[in-house]
Amino acid sequence: MNIVFFEKVRKILLMNEHTCPWWLAYTFDHRIRRLVHKPESILGPYVKPGTTVADIGCGMGFFSLEMARLVGKDGSVLSVDLQRHMLEILEKRARRSGFGHLIRTHLCTPERIGIQQQCDFALTFWMVHEVNDKQSFLA
Repeated sequence: MNIVFFEKVRKILLMNEHTCPWWLAYTFDHRIRRLVHKPESILGPYVKPGTTVADIGCGMGFFSLEMARLVGKDGSVLSVDLQRHMLEILEKRARRSGFGHLIRTHLCTPERIGIQQQCDFALTFWMVHEVNDKQSFLA
């Protein structure tokens, strides 16, 4: 690691804004994460074939990709994030994984999720801490 990386992290920690920047997401969105967060175990009881699910604060798609596998060809995944670059990375990963047709991305704003589609299940994993107004978000 170099000093530039640590300086960027220091600036983020001192900011009032809590959104994880896209470039930092690579530090925790990789294969090793599956040892700690097992998507099949976490999602399996809730996400079934043919369902419509939402991944709110999807980042680069760690859970979105697994949800696409679980909903199968008759289901759909709505992946929501407020950073366009995160969604672009997810779209590439979804195409490479063969799930591009099951995952639809949506760019939200800090104030509003902005989806109208009814979902059978919604996941907000490891992201609520980044929301400034948690009470309004959860309402």
